[in-house]
Amino acid sequence: MKKFIPLIYIACGLVSCVSSLYPITEDAKEMVFKNEIIGTWKEVHGSAVYIVDTFNQENGKKYKVMVLDYGNDKQEVDTSNFLVTLVNINGHYFFDCMPDTSLPAYANMSDLTRQVMIPCHYILKVYSIDANYIALSGMDKDALKLLFKNKKVTIKHEEVSNDNILLTEKPDELKKKLMDLENSPVYERDSLVKVK
Repeated sequence: MKKFIPLIYIACGLVSCVSSLYPITEDAKEMVFKNEIIGTWKEVHGSAVYIVDTFNQENGKKYKVMVLDYGNDKQEVDTSNFLVTLVNINGHYFFDCMPDTSLPAYANMSDLTRQVMIPCHYILKVYSIDANYIALSGMDKDALKLLFKNKKVTIKHEEVSNDNILLTEKPDELKKKLMDLENSPVYERDSLVKVK
């Protein structure tokens, strides 16, 4: 699966095959906003472009991110939309990205379809943010599976398929356990550069 750099993947920048049932935090004091994130970004090592704007709710602490992935052939564009929250946990930053369910396509689904869909969170570690560069990382599924297998980490999870891991820890525990993983090989660094 392609890494999504949500800025969002930056939020919603690097989408990994590791998602979470819960957000990394529910504490509004840990949700922050940085104006320098707004703009258009491009992956340094990929073809995706991220258009980041503000979202008109949640006290202005969310970003609306459209990801345009041009793929290898540059012929087709895969468009994804996320709402992203920048989280500061004791000076350590994360992007918490989830699908933008405010879009008409979601609203036009039947009630039954919406009831069985559970929007998950993609959590990215953010190493640095400045006006023209963001260094971040999604979680590497295989590295995380190895940590689980060797009992080096104990995060509640389900292997939804061979390609997807769903973390099921509630926010307070999830936050602590993701902080413990910060220097482990589970994170794959990538970066975004501002286009305009």
